[in-house]
Amino acid sequence: ADPGPSNLANNPSLTASEGRFFSLNIRQVRVQYANIIFVESQKDYVRIVTTNREISTKLKISELITVLPDYFIQAHRSYLINLQAVTAYSAHDIELGDYTIPIGQSHKLSVMRRLEDLKT
Repeated sequence: ADPGPSNLANNPSLTASEGRFFSLNIRQVRVQYANIIFVESQKDYVRIVTTNREISTKLKISELITVLPDYFIQAHRSYLINLQAVTAYSAHDIELGDYTIPIGQSHKLSVMRRLEDLKT
């Protein structure tokens, strides 16, 4: 069964600082947070793109952002990005290796502030 919102916050095995398990079909798959490049919202599911796989699981992006480490930020209504994976950026988008993620207008100021902090 998929972990519901209450399980996300209350189950220590799921909110360990280094990673957590996600439902993938009938299996639980462990994902290390540091290996996540970005997360894309797809209605009631999220697509989690890591350094070695992609996982789609029934979870809302608003639930996931509450358990991810602070090096993850919401760059767009549909995207969470790992700041440690940023390879380049402009005022309009962020490159994470081979992926380009748009910066949403409502997130632009906070995203640019965090990206500028990476330079110091």
